[in-house]
Amino acid sequence: MKRIWLVILTMAAVCLQASASALASEAHLRQIEQQADQGDAESQYQLGLRYANGDGVPQDLARARQWWLKAAGQGHPQAQYGMGFIYEKGAGVTRDLGEARQWWQRAADQGHVQSQMFLASIYATGYGVEKNPAEAAKWAKMAADQDFAPAQYNLGVMYATGSGVVKDLKEAARWYQRAAEQGDSNAQFNLGGMYASGEGVSLDPALAYVWMNMAAHKGHKGARQRMKELIARVEPKKVLEAQREVAQRGDSDAQFLLGAMYADGEGFSTDYAEAFSWWHQAAVQGHIAAQFNLGVMFANGEGVKKDFSEAIKWYRLAAEQGDANAQFNLGGMYLNGEGVENNELQASIWFKLAASQGHEKAREMLSKINTSQK
Repeated sequence: MKRIWLVILTMAAVCLQASASALASEAHLRQIEQQADQGDAESQYQLGLRYANGDGVPQDLARARQWWLKAAGQGHPQAQYGMGFIYEKGAGVTRDLGEARQWWQRAADQGHVQSQMFLASIYATGYGVEKNPAEAAKWAKMAADQDFAPAQYNLGVMYATGSGVVKDLKEAARWYQRAAEQGDSNAQFNLGGMYASGEGVSLDPALAYVWMNMAAHKGHKGARQRMKELIARVEPKKVLEAQREVAQRGDSDAQFLLGAMYADGEGFSTDYAEAFSWWHQAAVQGHIAAQFNLGVMFANGEGVKKDFSEAIKWYRLAAEQGDANAQFNLGGMYLNGEGVENNELQASIWFKLAASQGHEKAREMLSKINTSQK
């Protein structure tokens, strides 16, 4: 079983994600500056975030530090977290891991989940402090209790290995389960491994296969090999039942995969109506591949009555989330006048978006459109 402490010390991946306000207008920037000058802590933090990311202003970590320090001094936890980043990276200041840890501690004491996870990581690895597994477990538990999936996964690892806590495989499985249900692929992989071996849970090769499949769907490198090893131990119908059990909890990936099983019909009869039902449940939660598949079903009349207007609706939802295949198909419907009036300009717009992602057929269609216009 894969047991890894997931160290989260890349600030850009966790902390400095530009918020929606970072995309605001120039006028909004001026408003933020004015409010920051007046002492508003949130505005000071947001302004520091803009300077840290170079978002609407030239990137300037010194100025980011200036504004974060003001906000942090007022107890703003995210600004305190940002100050930890400044000192951890030595961005415009002398690198000082002790100072970084103190800022994260202040934020963590206020319940800031990423800071709690940082503290868990540094105590687990001995990064700038003496390694202290018990202290790591304490902070990981605080973050995990706030439903932070990486912390839940790491706490599972700690219970599985007895690091900082008394080894308890049932407790490990419980935390893996909570993280897995939030889509954490490492937790899904480890949980699948526990069901495959019967460690901490009842032996269940079918459920092991389902969780490995979920992890593989998320791109976990080792999951597909484990699926190959498990497939000889399970009956397709039992896998279907186990997949349904997970999908019924509302996980959109599980719902999508269950729909795919019904559409493929491997080991049982194909059922497009069931496929549609499960893909629809995933699609209304924003699952891109499920939205695309509904578009295909409505376009082709598979499992539902053919309806080009509905096909366009679902293709558009997936296309607006950046799916190249949906963009290409939507372009084709505009070009052919299927469900909409023929509109070569709209077709070209969608083909260009798909082509910009490397979609070869979209490039071919653009070339044909350009040739016909000459």
